[in-house]
Amino acid sequence: MISVVMATFNGERFIEKQLESICRQTFLPDEIIIRDDKSTDSTLEIVSKVKKKYKNIRWKIIENAENVGYKKNFYKALTDASGDYIFLADQDDIWLNFKIEKMIEIINGDDSIWLLMSNLKSFYEEECKNRIKSEKFVSFNKVIRLNKLNHIVNTPRPGCSFCINRKLLDLYKTKIDFKVPHDNLMWQIASLESHAYLYNEITMLYRRHSSNASNNKKNTLNKRITAIQTQINDIERILKYNLSERQKKFLSKQKDVFKLRKKYIEERNILNLFLQIRYLKYYYTMRIFWVDIYYLIKFFNEGRM
Repeated sequence: MISVVMATFNGERFIEKQLESICRQTFLPDEIIIRDDKSTDSTLEIVSKVKKKYKNIRWKIIENAENVGYKKNFYKALTDASGDYIFLADQDDIWLNFKIEKMIEIINGDDSIWLLMSNLKSFYEEECKNRIKSEKFVSFNKVIRLNKLNHIVNTPRPGCSFCINRKLLDLYKTKIDFKVPHDNLMWQIASLESHAYLYNEITMLYRRHSSNASNNKKNTLNKRITAIQTQINDIERILKYNLSERQKKFLSKQKDVFKLRKKYIEERNILNLFLQIRYLKYYYTMRIFWVDIYYLIKFFNEGRM
């Protein structure tokens, strides 16, 4: 059984196209679960209209009694899922019509895959200036096991590209922490257990606009520092799990490197930050290192962060 899970809030601009793309898949889901977080626009009316059009799919549409925020709302939606395999969906993207079929062909019956993510192609509304740069994975294989230690803290793809199995969903429920986005937590669990994989093909169009929950409207040095501190907090939380000695050793060192990284940015110490290059293996990608340098130079002369 296949579930598609979506958490909605004021999504009237784009949700119809997204739902149409899901309902026109070459392999249809058994159920679509939508939890709405007290939208004040016509989101639920649009959902109801699409539901009436596609009666061959079972729909579960729930409106929260009060606004709980996207992290809790997505968690609630996931707990409503009945499927053996669960696709996570945002309210504003567009799925290519083979997304479910191709990803189910890969994950179905393969106990080694708890989380299968895919590539995506970003596209931008006029008001969105930020651009997404995802790490590329070069391989002759279309399905790649993602097991690098430096990837554990940062998910390589957003949750809207995920298909997960029931085992990962059940584990996620036992480790729930609403300080951590649902997709980050799922990724970290699957990655630590070496059960995270990438379908190295584009399966969806990833819409970016000013009201995306994940979109930062303005990049500042302060936001960079906050993001690094969040990564440090994540590492400290993960270190409390039952880890292998190899994982524990790497993550402990990575935490120390990220603390120095944060310290040097706060102090605006470009030389010491540049000398962090010797610890590149603890960075998610080399690009992250150079972006730190760029931010420090860009904001060096600011009177405040």
